[in-house]
Amino acid sequence: MKKLLVIFIAILLCASCEQEEATVDCLEQTLTDLEMIPYTGQELACTFFVHQYTFQNKQYYLLDNHCIDAAFGLEDCEGNSLCIDDDTQLCNDFLPNAIYHGIVGVTP
Repeated sequence: MKKLLVIFIAILLCASCEQEEATVDCLEQTLTDLEMIPYTGQELACTFFVHQYTFQNKQYYLLDNHCIDAAFGLEDCEGNSLCIDDDTQLCNDFLPNAIYHGIVGVTP
């Protein structure tokens, strides 16, 4: 049941953002969709949190939790997953070329 919840949350990750929206709007929408608050250094413990990256002029978000052994996909603001589809080269290019912005949201 927990894994289904995690998968559902990952699917919702920024699914309602539109490409024309500003990065801030997408971030705000992502935090709203995930029922998170902005991360300001809170203790993470076993809570869910989200990382933000920029890659090829797009924002990507990665859901994470230190206490759950599960794989979460990177998603852009249009809800497209990176590294899940067949584009292996794009996935391989992500880590060495993406700009990591840090943890941007956490469950309250």
